[in-house]
Amino acid sequence: MADPKAENALRDAVGTLEELEDRWSAARAYLKIDEGRLRHEILSAEVADPHLWDDQDRAREVTTELGRLSNDLEAFDELRSALDDGIVLADFSREAWQRVRRTGPCSMNSPKRSKNSKSRSKHSRCSAC
Repeated sequence: MADPKAENALRDAVGTLEELEDRWSAARAYLKIDEGRLRHEILSAEVADPHLWDDQDRAREVTTELGRLSNDLEAFDELRSALDDGIVLADFSREAWQRVRRTGPCSMNSPKRSKNSKSRSKHSRCSAC
């Protein structure tokens, strides 16, 4: 029998992830992340120029901006990675939930078990049988 609490929790989690996806996209536009990536490439090329240090004040400005931008982009990318992990986890949970609804909570009762396997009686691996 389906557990309505678990089903609702999964539905809520998926809804929250969808909301976070929207917020992440809005933040990407607001923070101009794509422009920041282009600026990062330009600054990285400047830092690679050995003549940058001919003007030490300019070199400090460039390296400071590059460091700040690197930190910001790294933090934003970590947020994306965490969101992607959450989406994958929700997908796994949804698949597991669908499998439980089809076969019951115990894999020992799965139709995929061979006829030669032990009987489908209660066993030590789960309390659901």
